[in-house]
Amino acid sequence: MYALEQDHVDKDLLFAGTEYGIFASLDGGKDWKQLKNGIPTCNIRDMAIQERENDLALASFGRGFYVLDNYAPLRELDKEVIDKDVHLFVINDALIFNTWRPLGGLCSREKGFQGEDYYSAPNPERGAVFTYWVKGGVSTLRQEREKRDAEAFKEKKDIPYTGHGQSCHAQFQTKGAQT
Repeated sequence: MYALEQDHVDKDLLFAGTEYGIFASLDGGKDWKQLKNGIPTCNIRDMAIQERENDLALASFGRGFYVLDNYAPLRELDKEVIDKDVHLFVINDALIFNTWRPLGGLCSREKGFQGEDYYSAPNPERGAVFTYWVKGGVSTLRQEREKRDAEAFKEKKDIPYTGHGQSCHAQFQTKGAQT
């Protein structure tokens, strides 16, 4: 372990920077879970908690900096929440801001003609952020299709192929038959 931070509100919420990423404990260090959320499995050497916004700033070895925005929902995560089918965490007020690029905007939308001396990163999307828990997770249509295909493959059944025109054509025929 390279770095350890304790939450300023919930003393049982701990963060550990390790050789294999960032880990969190909700129970004072008894059980640890790796946090992903876009952070690669890499060496986290240092971290700091920004108390006003509840952000966790991470410094990796060779992969740059990462910020876990508003980790406050981790404070609410407990056995009661995990046992629920669905839970909506507390929602922070959404701030309104206008983007301003005083020296950018001519050729590059971000930094103009300033070259690589000027670093910029995109702002977060505008609007409120809803953080929620869904028991069993959420899967995309693609993940559902891949799961069905894998099951069909195991059972040595045909795997259906749906092209772009087939699904539209089937819908058109169905609608035509109902009219």
